[in-house]
Order: sequence, then structure tokens, then C-alpha cells
Amino acid sequence: MLHGVIEMIFVAADLLATSLIVGATIWFFFVQSPVLYRAMKREQFVPIQMRLAKLLFSTVLVAQAIVVVLSLAASRPTISLSPGTAMTALVLGGLNRLLIFPKALRAGAASHQSQEAKGETGTIVKFVTAGAGRSAELMHRVVVGFVILMTAAVVVHGFGVIEQIAP
Repeated sequence: MLHGVIEMIFVAADLLATSLIVGATIWFFFVQSPVLYRAMKREQFVPIQMRLAKLLFSTVLVAQAIVVVLSLAASRPTISLSPGTAMTALVLGGLNRLLIFPKALRAGAASHQSQEAKGETGTIVKFVTAGAGRSAELMHRVVVGFVILMTAAVVVHGFGVIEQIAP
């Protein structure tokens, strides 16, 4: 009986952390970013957005680690909480936060300074797809690609967990 209760606590915590990852990512990219971009001048928006991106990626990385631990701890021969997809998301999130995102920040800072000197501005669509400019475009797209893959792995993990506990 106690074992079943602990297992269900692990499952609930796993789903809560999974929901945090997906919800925070969707909020950041589809709600907060466009609203902030429209409300502020670009020179105000970019530094705040980059600090918020660091916070998002760090928070998501911690939540992903928690999901991996919970999915491994709760997996038994009778129930599997999809630790493979959780680990995939953790690896993608870790690579993004620790390697790719810092490189994109450096490229974006250089590009932003160049655009600032030229007096160029852009749209939210351009910023989302290309970052701060041409020199940052590839790295910005790689960051977004990793976020999409990581989020997809987390969603697959969440559905796998739900499938295991559904009657």
C-alpha cells in the first residue's frame, strides 16, 4: 500500500515538473516575448529578454533533472515513466543552456551592437526567426530548434506517464 502511495506521489511530481517545463516554455516564447517586444523599445527589450531566457533555461534544466530522477525512481516492471524521453529532454536542454545559448548570446550581442550603430530595427517575427541580426541568425535558430526538440521530448514523456497511469 505504502509503495503504491509513494509511486503515485512520484508520478504526480513528475507530471507537475513536466507541466512546468512545457508551460513555462510556451509562456516564454508565445506570450511573454511578443507582449514585451511590442511594449518596449528594442534596446530595452533585448537585455531583459536575454536575462529572462537564462532564467527560463536554467529553471527548465532543473525541472528536467527532477523529471529524470522521478521517472527512474518510480519505474518498475509494472510501470515505466518513460525515463528515456526524460533523459533525451535533459540532454537537449543541457546542451542548449550550457553550450548553445551562451554562444548565441555572444553572437546576438555583437549583432545587436552592429544594428544599433546602423539604427536598424525589426519586427517580433524577424527577432523570433533570426535573432538580433545576420551574424546571430544561425545560433538563434539552433537555440529555437533545440527548444522545440526538448519540448517535444518532454511532451512525449508526459503522455507516456499518463498512458501508464490511465485506467
